[in-house]
Amino acid sequence: MVVTQIKPTTQTTSPSSKNSTEENIISPPEHLFSDYIEIVYLGSVILTGLTLNFCVLKRLLIEKKMTERGGRPKNGFILLKLNLNISDLLILLIHALGKLGWLITYEWKGGECLCRIFNFLSMFTLYLSSNIVICIALDRLTTVLNAQKLNMGQQKIWTKYVIRNSSSN
Repeated sequence: MVVTQIKPTTQTTSPSSKNSTEENIISPPEHLFSDYIEIVYLGSVILTGLTLNFCVLKRLLIEKKMTERGGRPKNGFILLKLNLNISDLLILLIHALGKLGWLITYEWKGGECLCRIFNFLSMFTLYLSSNIVICIALDRLTTVLNAQKLNMGQQKIWTKYVIRNSSSN
């Protein structure tokens, strides 16, 4: 076996070349026309979504206060709507604003730790929203099953009533 040694080569820089710190700086890519369209679209979605969701949040909090005074059955559904509204607000504030900031600048200046925290929060909001939708689906399922049990109970009462009246003759 033949072992050859490779000698390290050194690059010499000419006086006309840039210094090493300027070579390491990578400039962000140029924006495409589709990027500008996405920026405008995402900005309008964020503005509209935040405005409407804060209005709905205010309305839900008022409705929750009113149901705490009297109606118990409606309170669970209001709580689910409140949770869905909060998760939508978090998606708009964390995920969508982060994407908008990225599209505008194409660079992250927050450092690696903040980048990891942001990515975690961004994914957390998406998972939170999907879990809230699952909770609403489970609530609907229990509502339907309870309604069927109630309906079966009423059918049993009517059946007993008919049997009792027919046997008493």
